[in-house]
Amino acid sequence: MKKLVLVAIVFAGCRDTPATDSAGAARASCATIGVDFARSVLPKQSAMRDAAWPRELAPELQKKLQQVCAKDHWTVAALACMPDGATCPNAQAKLHKRDALSIVTDLVMAKAATPQASPKGAIGSPLPEVGPHPDYPTPVAAGTDKIFLTEEPDRGARVASTYALPARTSLTWTNHAHCADQKASLACSAAAPAADRLWSWRVGKAKDLVVAEAIRDKQVYATYIYVTANGAPVERVELDMFGQVEAKLMFAAGRYTGRQPSGRNALPACGAMAYTLDKGHLETHSCLQWSGEPMRDLTRVATTRYVRDANGFVLDELRLDIDGKPISKNDGVPHLVYELDATGAVAVERYKDGDDKPMASDGACYGLRTERDARGSEIRRTCLGPDDKPIARVSGTSVELYRTDGNGCRTELRRYTPDGTTAAVDHDRVHGISYVNDDRCQVTQRTCLDAKEVPVACGVSRPARQVDRYDDRGNVIASKHHGPTGVPGGDGVYQVFELRNRFDEFGNRIEQRCYNPGGAAVDCGATGYAGEVVTWDEAGRAVEFRYLDTAGKPGTNLGSSARRLRYDNYDHPFETRLLDAKNELFAMRGQSIRRDLYDAAHRHFAVLLLDKTSEPALYNGCYVGATCPAGGATPWHAVRIVRRSDGSVETNQFFDARGQLMTTTDCRTAQCFD
Repeated sequence: MKKLVLVAIVFAGCRDTPATDSAGAARASCATIGVDFARSVLPKQSAMRDAAWPRELAPELQKKLQQVCAKDHWTVAALACMPDGATCPNAQAKLHKRDALSIVTDLVMAKAATPQASPKGAIGSPLPEVGPHPDYPTPVAAGTDKIFLTEEPDRGARVASTYALPARTSLTWTNHAHCADQKASLACSAAAPAADRLWSWRVGKAKDLVVAEAIRDKQVYATYIYVTANGAPVERVELDMFGQVEAKLMFAAGRYTGRQPSGRNALPACGAMAYTLDKGHLETHSCLQWSGEPMRDLTRVATTRYVRDANGFVLDELRLDIDGKPISKNDGVPHLVYELDATGAVAVERYKDGDDKPMASDGACYGLRTERDARGSEIRRTCLGPDDKPIARVSGTSVELYRTDGNGCRTELRRYTPDGTTAAVDHDRVHGISYVNDDRCQVTQRTCLDAKEVPVACGVSRPARQVDRYDDRGNVIASKHHGPTGVPGGDGVYQVFELRNRFDEFGNRIEQRCYNPGGAAVDCGATGYAGEVVTWDEAGRAVEFRYLDTAGKPGTNLGSSARRLRYDNYDHPFETRLLDAKNELFAMRGQSIRRDLYDAAHRHFAVLLLDKTSEPALYNGCYVGATCPAGGATPWHAVRIVRRSDGSVETNQFFDARGQLMTTTDCRTAQCFD
């Protein structure tokens, strides 16, 4: 795009245009003369004799030139185009015909090259791959141009939100210190009488059926049901602490799919999983596209291969790419070796490279040690070096210490350097977190602390303390936010004191409202609205947001009445359209359409803003919870999210409508897109 913009600059002339010319006519004149110039000079170049010019390319070039003229806010006087090679007296640029010739030739040659066919439903870029800044975000740069498509897959039937368990007396029950869900099966330590443990399992068995209850202080916090036929898995159902279906996996012919009652996909961004079994447990599982072709999952891995002990617990985990070669997960590790404690729980995990040599993860650890007390509660985690001694992570922390109450609920987290006694802080400069829980171990209060055990903001523009209230299904229906001194503060997005939510039967948030410390409805930050009502589709995706004012009546977000979302085949929201009261496209400060891109690990990669014609927008605003160039006063078009090796956001790169880099935001000191 850079070269295309320079063409327009060359065509900007040096003579004054009569003041009677309209801006629209001047833009059209600029574009027409630009095409005429290119048409006149290109045939002289031998390299262009076989190019499809000008019949196929002239209309596109004219359209682009006109858009560039419009976006650059060219004055009428600057639009008298002179393709005679004269030097502009305007001292900003001295460009001659030979410069324009080189620019236009490169542009057309790049366009004339035969591109690879894009798959059906491909999500394209508003700018060409050649021309913008090398860091300009596109689906190709994200590595997902042939994976994340707009075609809607066949997801099959939804699953019920309830499951009828068999009579308990029809099952034979045993107690276990530890079990682990293995998707197709259950791995457990040897059966033993119930001991004085906060954490344990109770397993009931019958023909072709296993029911496993995960227990914390005599409360069942999760249930897994495994149904088989002739020894082969048929389905696996997971229930939450309220006895409602969380997800269901359905097995058939060496593959399984997953669905939640809301309609959401229950797999890690895969359409299905292919698998093989060894002694009834998963030996391998591989991520498949909806079409059945192999792909990488949410963690960048295509296939995982397991080695297990006699009880079915994993001892060795190898991560493979589509070609069968070792590949690193999001943590940077391709191979893990586990050391188990007496109950079968993981005590130490060690990281190895593709050649089975010790290596550091993206977080800088060569392994991780987990320690538990006699009742099964985690009390300590330590980042290990190649010699199994404590070392610091990328964040600077090494040891995490935990405390739990008599119900098994975590009440404290503290971070330390490798010596285990010197306080350390993470990327957000937080040393520890204190928790208050209800009788179900749901966190009702969360407070961040600095190295001196004093309340501190949990991150840039975030509260120090959050107080949550739940409904009888475990949904957070109200959140209040406080600053470090305990005074009313703001949430991390809108900067309002209280957020109240309503949910449907599937746990989808269908309404959110903003309130001040006095309980009065207020605008949600600088959005111009005080709440929003959300519509969900059959796949469990939020497809429309409509705004409310402080009285609960229809409102607007800076003039827009609603936003409507489209999703790709892996349920990423890739396009958002702003609508007015008539459900027509609405332009808000230059943008009407937002495109979101994702990388191969399904992490947010970029945001691109477009106008009503789907061309790059010049947006002179910002989003709540983010920082934009000059606070949004400087128009921008796109932002790329740059991550550290551990996946946390390091910087945001902003680009203009030409795809050129404008500025870079340091996310250590500013709120960022993530």
